[in-house]
Amino acid sequence: MKFYIGVLLVLTLVLIGVIPSKAQKNHFNNSKLVHILKDDRGNILGKVYISDYHDEGPYRTDIFYKLTIVKQDRGKIDTLYFINNTVWRNTKGFDMSAAKENFFGYKIEMMKNDSFSLFIPSRNGIGASDPAIIVWDYKKKIFRVFTEE
Repeated sequence: MKFYIGVLLVLTLVLIGVIPSKAQKNHFNNSKLVHILKDDRGNILGKVYISDYHDEGPYRTDIFYKLTIVKQDRGKIDTLYFINNTVWRNTKGFDMSAAKENFFGYKIEMMKNDSFSLFIPSRNGIGASDPAIIVWDYKKKIFRVFTEE
């Protein structure tokens, strides 16, 4: 009986995210940490990972198709922002999408403490689009694409 209670407890902890699941661990095994974002006081906002990348060099040379910003708190991993090919999402849902035609991945242009910019390169890897800037919105407490308001 104690064995079953122990198994049930472990399964419950995995389901609620206290213990990272195998899928969560595998995601980070196939990803590269490229930056740690911090607020103006130095507190960690999230860690930026890229996956499905085509280079083993420094992140600035990588062309990638997925980007994730995550934050770990008490063993639970929360996804704060996610780019999967042409779809960009934050914790509130859909943020924007990139055009599918002539899409060859992304490259990071610049990293700052609480923001970063990326662009869509052309087929030969040279810049083809204006950069998109992902920023921490201090009022809404979310990452989002920067737009002048």
